[in-house]
Amino acid sequence: MLLLVIDTQRADHLSGYGYPRPTAPVLEALAGEGVVFRRALSQSSWTLPSMISMFAGHPVADEVMTPPANVAWLPETFRLAGWKTAGFVSNDLMSPKEGFDRGFDTYLWPLPEHGSNAPILDWIRASSDRPAFTFVHLIEPHDPYDPPADLRRWANEGGAISPERLAWYDRISKELGLLDRDASLAEIERRIGEYDDEVRAADRRIGEIFDAYKAAGLWEDTVVLVAADHGEGLFTHVQLPVGTRKRSMDAGEPPTLRNTLLMTHGGHVDLELLHVPLILKAPGLAPRSVDGWVGNVDIGPTLLELAGIEVPPGVQGRSLVPLAQDPADRDALRECVVSTTRYMTSVVTQDSMQVVLPTPRGECDFGLAARLHDLARDPECRTDLSGDRPDLVERGRALSERVLADGIRGRSGPIGSEQARAIEKFGYAGGVVDQVREELARSPVDTLLDRIAAPGDCFVRAEAARALEGRELEPAQAERLRSILAREVSPEIRARIERALGL
Repeated sequence: MLLLVIDTQRADHLSGYGYPRPTAPVLEALAGEGVVFRRALSQSSWTLPSMISMFAGHPVADEVMTPPANVAWLPETFRLAGWKTAGFVSNDLMSPKEGFDRGFDTYLWPLPEHGSNAPILDWIRASSDRPAFTFVHLIEPHDPYDPPADLRRWANEGGAISPERLAWYDRISKELGLLDRDASLAEIERRIGEYDDEVRAADRRIGEIFDAYKAAGLWEDTVVLVAADHGEGLFTHVQLPVGTRKRSMDAGEPPTLRNTLLMTHGGHVDLELLHVPLILKAPGLAPRSVDGWVGNVDIGPTLLELAGIEVPPGVQGRSLVPLAQDPADRDALRECVVSTTRYMTSVVTQDSMQVVLPTPRGECDFGLAARLHDLARDPECRTDLSGDRPDLVERGRALSERVLADGIRGRSGPIGSEQARAIEKFGYAGGVVDQVREELARSPVDTLLDRIAAPGDCFVRAEAARALEGRELEPAQAERLRSILAREVSPEIRARIERALGL
């Protein structure tokens, strides 16, 4: 059994999903042999919470960065059933020091980008004597894009921007006062081309892995599931003032399309960040196409059913095998698919309506409000329908609360210094690594009161208020906290202050 995850792979940039550039001939051929889920969504828009959700079979209800010890873990379930297990992982964040090697007999990390597949191929040849679960995580399409010279093709071509996108660029440039239009457009086309070249590079590596199964006589009997942890922005929407945009603003750079729009991922829940490929080839499954919305949270139960292994109790994901056997089986579809990040939660229903809800931090930091989009008619989410259909927004909110009630919440453990540096390097933390929570937990009460009262990062203020919960306050300190509460406008911080005061 092979689970192959392509980091940062948008579904709509694969030729097998209708993209005009032939970016993925190997995966296109796999799609001809297997079941293609046309509308699969990741449970988050960056690697750690997304992969934790995939391996745990639970949606993430909060930003989770380390594998939770209290839930079943997919490779561990395979190993307990007597299977050999191996992981070959390129992403720096999925370190064995953080517990991502749990359940693997062999865990090679980090697998070099654009490197040799030799360790994977050796494992495939050596593991044919008993059932084996093989996990491969390739990172070629992740930024910074640097495709091999022999595959550098589309980076040197134009034509990556549609007329509709160009019209939106002109409109947003006028609204935000963006400069250097022509230079920005040239760079955007180059970056999109480089991304497509990297997709082709990953596809070539995948072809070598598939060929090894075929050469060993294992291909026909091997279950293969290809997925992605999340997509990529590629300048489709304006980025929140975090990550690369924040660094540009802090450096005093003039605003342009290229430094204002989101090139990468994380924080947002727009479709280009969540819509990922999901292709399943398995003995007994005929080639088909499934159009219903499904989630990466369903990958684990699907693989376990195909392996004849019982799904651990409490897992919220559901097997996609019934849909793969009968795509018209509406009863096999869940009512909605929920994805979440630190700032927003997305709820996509089977009628392709997306409700985007601010998390407490998104509301607190940026004043985000609920949005509603018709993905069938408006896949780039240019029109907000929330004012016309508040009933659908409330339905999405209720669905989100129901799904996430039993989801994985909060970081399940401290992150190491290497992972913290990797998070900052990838721009996920927006300049504030979550280690601040541990620092505030050690701070005296008066320092916490100063942090709550000070203007600035809403997240730091909220975490300072959280750190006060359970502390014993002197009368003067409690009085000062009440005065802060009287002026506080953030619902999240108000709720935490009230808990600290015992109200």
